Amino acid sequence: MESRNMVRAFAVTLAAALSFGVAAQPFPAKPARLLIGYSTGGVVDILGRTVAQGLSEVWHQPVVPDNIPGASTIIMAERCKRSAADGYTLCLVSADTFSLNPHLYSKLSYTTSDFVAVTSLVQAWEVIVVTPSLNVKTVQELASVASGRPGQLNYSSFGTGGLPHLVTEMVAQRLGVKMTHVPFKGAPPALHAIVSGEVHVMYAAIANVLAHIQAGKLVPITVAGQSRTPVLPTVPSFSEVGLDDIRARAWFGLAVPAGTPQRIVQKIHADVVLAFQKPSLKQFFEKFSLEPLADAPEEFARFLKADYERGRDMVKRANVRLD
Repeated sequence: MESRNMVRAFAVTLAAALSFGVAAQPFPAKPARLLIGYSTGGVVDILGRTVAQGLSEVWHQPVVPDNIPGASTIIMAERCKRSAADGYTLCLVSADTFSLNPHLYSKLSYTTSDFVAVTSLVQAWEVIVVTPSLNVKTVQELASVASGRPGQLNYSSFGTGGLPHLVTEMVAQRLGVKMTHVPFKGAPPALHAIVSGEVHVMYAAIANVLAHIQAGKLVPITVAGQSRTPVLPTVPSFSEVGLDDIRARAWFGLAVPAGTPQRIVQKIHADVVLAFQKPSLKQFFEKFSLEPLADAPEEFARFLKADYERGRDMVKRANVRLD
């Protein structure tokens, strides 16, 4: 009996020691990776790489960007879900991931419960632009041209079911016109299509199109949201042109696989806040017309719940299903 008690006591002591060792292990102690569900070259890719660099500098450990594009971030989310819950796999998530895909697909390979919210990163200012060949400068003029050419005007997006697709479809419905959707695999080809005149209309982050606006290759007609943006102060907002019932701005954040220890989640958030204080990141946000956020995990989790419901409404109004 005494021998068994000694063995049991040793086992308990060993387990406690191992548990203490795990709990006391510093984080991060090795390189991490950041999964990005978008192709290289667009603003989201640059955002991910900039955040990864900022965290690398804070952690003194590499944070390696890993682009896994396709299916509106579904492929990336699946990879993230299957990753170890140890904080060394960070996942760049968006409205596509948690707010739209669950309502677009009846059979999705993940749910929000497969992840832990870490922090919001940014909101993007977005704008509807048209090709100069249309010879329109306002939303009302676009509606007039499109109504006279039903189905003949087309608009590009980064993929079927993404925010640009749904918002443009809702705008067309609100204006009472029919336009044809032309999806592309990522921002660069979608942008090339409208600059080259292959398509007529595009809803995009201002950062993606600002240089082309300034060069006269694209014409901005309205910015998303309730107010104008300092970057394009003469361009009216959705609210000013009768689109105030369409409330959608792109956002991006960080999540980790479910089961990641809370102390690590809090550590990652705290270090994102530190990274955001760096002059290089502040300059990046200003250059690309991004609004930095860095909300606490609890705040971001509440936002995700509310945006899930907004996504349900958007998908219903746009009348889009993908299976």
